Amino acid sequence: MFLNKYDFVGFYRKHPLVANLSSLFFECWHLSLTVSYLILRFIKLMIIVVIYIGRFDVPILAQGVGEIGPIRLDAFPFIFKQGLLAVDAHRHPYIERLGQMVRL
Repeated sequence: MFLNKYDFVGFYRKHPLVANLSSLFFECWHLSLTVSYLILRFIKLMIIVVIYIGRFDVPILAQGVGEIGPIRLDAFPFIFKQGLLAVDAHRHPYIERLGQMVRL
């Protein structure tokens, strides 16, 4: 990013110490963000489980579990579903057939 322009020229390092320290800093930052996201999502899922622990009429992975009114406690399943639909929309049979006709 902005430090790469300062530290690197092509594949060579102009300032090796600064490049190593900035790489170490960003790796630690990425690791701490990942761990904090994992802990936060685990806490959210535990809250959902505690809310739905006595409800044996609703499976824990059912549609709408984890939604309290307009608030979604865990939005990752919805984001995952949107990604699947976006990928699947680009693989429509009609579009694939047109692509094959163009290639021939």
